[in-house]
Amino acid sequence: LTESGLAIITRLSKRSADKPVAQSKSTSGLRIDRIVLEDVKVEHSTLRLPPFDLELRLGQGNALQQASFIARDGTFRLVMTPRGPDEIGLDLQAKNWAVPVKDLRLTFRSLVAQGILRGSRLSFKPIHAVLYGGRVTGDAALAWGARWDLHAALQIKRVDVAKLQRALKREAKLSGRLSAQAKLSAKAKTAQALADHLVLDAPFRIDQGALGGMDLSKAASVASGKIPAGGETRFEQFTGNLKIRGRVRRVNDFCARSSALAAGGYVQVSGKEQLSGKLDVAVANTAGLVKVPVKLSGTTSNPVATPSRAMSLGAIIGTLLLPGVGTALGAAAGSLLEGQAGCR
Repeated sequence: LTESGLAIITRLSKRSADKPVAQSKSTSGLRIDRIVLEDVKVEHSTLRLPPFDLELRLGQGNALQQASFIARDGTFRLVMTPRGPDEIGLDLQAKNWAVPVKDLRLTFRSLVAQGILRGSRLSFKPIHAVLYGGRVTGDAALAWGARWDLHAALQIKRVDVAKLQRALKREAKLSGRLSAQAKLSAKAKTAQALADHLVLDAPFRIDQGALGGMDLSKAASVASGKIPAGGETRFEQFTGNLKIRGRVRRVNDFCARSSALAAGGYVQVSGKEQLSGKLDVAVANTAGLVKVPVKLSGTTSNPVATPSRAMSLGAIIGTLLLPGVGTALGAAAGSLLEGQAGCR
């Protein structure tokens, strides 16, 4: 079955839905109980479906009673049961199943969902999934017609965020166990354009992980210039509120803590992966608690962190007053000039 063949089937299905054929109540004529297609292979530019079997069970007047879509490797099963003239119930079960979309490596250890297809609207509630050592529950709905409309609410518990990033074709710059409450929506004229109109709000917490690209614990050792690139900032807990608007990503209420460091503020990434933001970093060292306001720039693949002008001015004043410990005092002065970010 090729992609052009699927398009023909889609058009025929839409024509049948627009002008349904009245079912004959007569018992005469040919009666079909089952139609079975075995070892079906689909050639498609985006979908990467494994070979599957399709079984249709028919009733009086050859009306559809149930349709089953079963992957031959046992990873996926979808059972569709008509509930009325314009409603089909869906029962989805998957195990060790990779989402069959090109260039996407998202794999579910298990996935169970109950859904309804009503006209041009598909909804799943509830959804229960296990992936990358954690669990995801929630509901989702997708409508199409003159425009595409996507809504979802998901509860995420202790998912390995590094594995999740790699599955989404992103460099794993963050590690740890992710828990979040995510609400997302998108409206667009085409399905392909939904990602460009994505709206997501997700308060989150990540436990026992690291931020890659720079070591913020070195912020106290530089009174000017920039923090050396490379390394990582380890944390015991990282919290914040992720907001996505189209291709722009922003973390408000950023707060990463460990026994020796606290960093709070905000971080933003543009659609072209340009990095910006401000963090107030407090580091414990031999001079006491050193507070350093840091500005972020560069890109996600090459981040740049520099002490702010206020911090540099404070460091200079501190060094003039008390050589030797002036950097620590100056950093604290700079932080006071900048104001605190609320991460303790």
